[in-house]
Amino acid sequence: MPKIFIFDKGHNDYKAFKTFTENKTGFVTRIKDNAVYATVQTNAIEDHVYSGVLQVEIIEITVKDTSAQSVDASRKLKLRKVRFYDRVLKLEFEFLTKLFEMRTDLVADIYKLRW
Repeated sequence: MPKIFIFDKGHNDYKAFKTFTENKTGFVTRIKDNAVYATVQTNAIEDHVYSGVLQVEIIEITVKDTSAQSVDASRKLKLRKVRFYDRVLKLEFEFLTKLFEMRTDLVADIYKLRW
């Protein structure tokens, strides 16, 4: 089973996410409110998925590479953004992950494990 790291909302380290991606390590975190990204596509929600899932998008963020020679060095990283409504807490959450193959409701469940 692959490793999956779960991070707080305050831990949006895109360079670390890039490293996890390169090492085929999974992660789930909440996206910061001020995150800058581009939506690449919006995916349909499968019928068998728990109804708390409101939206699934593939997004692209820019990861600045400060170790590169070029001053303007950066790389795009594709992530999956899952918008989810928690009926118990009556709150909406947005999660980021690189787990593209995992059911979207399970992405939310994984994050809830840290509560």
